[in-house]
Amino acid sequence: MRPISTTALLVDFALGRGLSIASILRHTGIRDVQLAHPGTEITFTQHVAVIRNIVHGIGDEAGFGLMAGLTCHPPQIGAIERAVMSQPTVRQAFEVAIRFAERSCSLARHTIERRGDEIELVRDDSMLPVEIRRFALEHDIGALVSVQRDAVQMRRPIKRAETTVAADPVYEGIAVVLGVRDLMFEAPRTALVLDPLLLDMPMPQANPCFAGLYAVRDDGRAPRHPTRVRFDDGPGPR
Repeated sequence: MRPISTTALLVDFALGRGLSIASILRHTGIRDVQLAHPGTEITFTQHVAVIRNIVHGIGDEAGFGLMAGLTCHPPQIGAIERAVMSQPTVRQAFEVAIRFAERSCSLARHTIERRGDEIELVRDDSMLPVEIRRFALEHDIGALVSVQRDAVQMRRPIKRAETTVAADPVYEGIAVVLGVRDLMFEAPRTALVLDPLLLDMPMPQANPCFAGLYAVRDDGRAPRHPTRVRFDDGPGPR
């Protein structure tokens, strides 16, 4: 389950592109009145269905997902900011941000893995229909830029990036914003290679009380004590 707020933002984006509310919500089981109630929750499958309807309606042109993601200003942005900035290290701040994203706006799974001397954030969107993967990836990147701009204003720990999508001029500006100089397109996977030295740096506003209050458990609820995401020590993706 996930909050309907991110879906409501996508619906607003699609309405602005000329789609009707009926076409956006077709075969989703979501009623338009639910979009106005932030406390409503929907399923992963319902969110996928909304994106499929949007992609079918506006097309799969490069950049549409980015535009949708850049409009993502989730109501829980204050909680995300406190959760991220209160972590002891940049590494843990990154982990918490990923957890929040997977339970709100992102449909993919992300794992942080060691590969030699490098640390990689690997994206798995194999559970998504092929026709919406580019839109979903772009949306997540746009949301990352939006949240980074609004809440997490710190040096970017990304050394280089690989992505499965084909190169397009629309991606050049996003790479600059994210501080990515080495970007590989049409790669066999999507992954960010992170700077391990920067990840081990302490966060300037670390606060153990807030870190425990806003941490996210595997079931999506806030625990009483801080939790950590386990790092895999193997040579690569399992």
